[in-house]
Amino acid sequence: MVPRVCERMLLGFQLAVVFCGYCAHGATDRPAEAHIPESLVHEMHAMIDSNQDGKIGMVEIMDFWGAISSNAVRKRIVARYHIHDWDSDKDGKISVSELVEDKSKPPLSELKARFKLADVSKDGKLNEYELRSFLYPATSDKMVVSLVGLLVKSKDTDSDGMLSLHEFLGWNGGDAEGQAAFKNLDRDGDKKLSAEELKTLESGEYHAQDTMHEMIVMADKNDDGHVTVPELDAVREEFSRTRAAYNLMNWAEELQLELPEEEL
Repeated sequence: MVPRVCERMLLGFQLAVVFCGYCAHGATDRPAEAHIPESLVHEMHAMIDSNQDGKIGMVEIMDFWGAISSNAVRKRIVARYHIHDWDSDKDGKISVSELVEDKSKPPLSELKARFKLADVSKDGKLNEYELRSFLYPATSDKMVVSLVGLLVKSKDTDSDGMLSLHEFLGWNGGDAEGQAAFKNLDRDGDKKLSAEELKTLESGEYHAQDTMHEMIVMADKNDDGHVTVPELDAVREEFSRTRAAYNLMNWAEELQLELPEEEL
């Protein structure tokens, strides 16, 4: 089961599903069934399987995520599509009101703070480059650093530049799942989250690893740490109700976008 951690940790997921046409009903709710086609599962499995041995593990999955999440050109094209859909006043940019209009949304204060960081031109609107950074921080190191700074500033009560368990999850230290997530993020084991460790959270890397791990736990029946196509087929109905299924669908949709010749 994927850890259900604090709202801040799931903001990236909410943005991904809300602003890509899906509905997120809350920070910890499961998505409705994705009805992911069997053929799409097979196709994505083949693409992730870089050594073509018929099975995929976390290393291959995260290598694939890294390649697609950091593709600034493709993400800008995705942002361009979204501007076309959301730009109600047709000025070629997106305002906060256009961004949240008729959509389920993350906490508005979080969204506005993120919007402000992405608005490099400070005109109160996001062009396609800025919207790309807003939706996909992994395409911009500067955006990731800014988001980490915002998070630390909002929670670092002792002003040491890092977040303790209580600062990160609240005065009661969160539940067991939140504490496990904190431990996973705390790579050096010093019981605090540094800015460097928090980058994996704000870039979306932690969320991707967390959600795709759910797929492996669910489907890996021989406990070899890898998943084959037959193993995925055996749990497809259950898998379609997970956030990992939404990841695969979003990745597939992006890969199907046609890039203009000048972008290739």
